[in-house]
Amino acid sequence: MAGIKEKKLYGLDHAVLNVEPPASMWMNLGYWKDTESFPEACQALLDEVLQTAKPDQGIDLLDVGIGCGDQSVYLTELLHSSGSPLVDSYVGITIAEAQAVFARSRLTCAGKIFAADAADPASWNDQLKEAVVRQKSNNKTTWLLALDTLYHFKPSRAPLFKAACGEMNASLMAFDLVLSDTASLRDKLILYAMCLVSGIPYTNLMTKTQYEALLVRAGYELGEIEMRDVSEHVFSGISRYILNRDAVMRPYGISLGRFRGAAKVFRWWGESGLVRGYIIVARHSSCSTKQ
Repeated sequence: MAGIKEKKLYGLDHAVLNVEPPASMWMNLGYWKDTESFPEACQALLDEVLQTAKPDQGIDLLDVGIGCGDQSVYLTELLHSSGSPLVDSYVGITIAEAQAVFARSRLTCAGKIFAADAADPASWNDQLKEAVVRQKSNNKTTWLLALDTLYHFKPSRAPLFKAACGEMNASLMAFDLVLSDTASLRDKLILYAMCLVSGIPYTNLMTKTQYEALLVRAGYELGEIEMRDVSEHVFSGISRYILNRDAVMRPYGISLGRFRGAAKVFRWWGESGLVRGYIIVARHSSCSTKQ
C-alpha cells in the first residue's frame, strides 16, 4: 500500500501548480495562415474581418459575443496606438455575466460592456438600449461586429440583423459558418445530430444564397453584401492546434476534454468542405452619406 501511495504522491499532477494564469482569453476558430499560436490566430481572424470590411476611423461599434473581452481590449486600446482610433464609441455584449465582469475588469477605456442576449434585442435592459441609442445619435458610422458567434444565436440571427439595419442604421462585419450548397441528405442528418449535442440551432446552418436572402430581408441591399470564404485558413489550423495541444498536455494529466471532439469535427469540415467559414460584410445604405 505504501508503494501505491508513493506512486500517487510522486506523479505529474503537480503540473497544475506550475501553470501561470493565461495572458489572454481569446476564443474563436482563428485564422491560421501565418501562425501556430492560438491567441495570434484569434487576433488574425479579427484583423481579416476588419481588412475585409474596411470601416472608417472613429466608428461607433456594437460588438456582440465578446467572450472575455480580448477583442474589446484590442479594438479600443491596442489599435489606438497605431494612429487615429478605429473606434470612437464601444459597446460590447456577452451572454455570460461572469465573462462580462471579467471583460469589464480588463477594459481601461470608456467602453461599455453588458451581459445580455444579443440574439434578442427586445430583451435588452434600459441601460444597454440607451447606450445603443446614444451611438446612433452621434451621427457617425455605426458597425455591428459579430466575430464567430452568430451561429449560436437562438432561435435565429434575424432579430439582431433587423434591429441593426432598421433601428441602429448599422453595417455588419462578421465571421460565421455557412453550409455548402452540395450538402447531401446524409450530411445534413449528421449535422442535425451535431447541432442537437452542441446546442446550435440547426436552422442557423444555411447556404450562401440563403444567408444573403436573410440579410436582404433584414433590410440590407444585395449589392452591398460581401461574403468571403476563408475556410482553408480556419478549420485545419484550429483542428491541428487542439490535437497537438492535447498530445502535449495529456502526460501532465491536463485534459482538453470536449475540445478534442470539436477538433475532429473541424477537421472533417476542413476536409469535406461541408461547412465553410465566411467573412461577411453588409454595408448599410447610410454609410455613403456619412463618408
